[in-house]
Amino acid sequence: MSVVNSVEAGARRVTDRLEVVRWSRYGRRRLYVNTPVGTPVGWVDLNTGERSLAMPDLAAAFEATIADHEAATPAPYTPRRALEQVRVDAAPRYAMEPSS
Repeated sequence: MSVVNSVEAGARRVTDRLEVVRWSRYGRRRLYVNTPVGTPVGWVDLNTGERSLAMPDLAAAFEATIADHEAATPAPYTPRRALEQVRVDAAPRYAMEPSS
């Protein structure tokens, strides 16, 4: 399957055969794959990698569509330094001088 004939609109990516809808809620992130008329083909959980197929006869097209979608999705932003790598000094910046 080719993504050459695709249109991207928001969280939806429509190829010439199957449609991918990105969904996230309550910490769960999934990609739902549907036929052009809206019949569910299956979904992939992006956190665990779990896959569920409602139409096993379209398994090859489902996997190709997911692979094409992941290849076309840019990598998430990664900060130069993670929060754990930032050094935090426990001592105050300005030491108090003893009063006389």
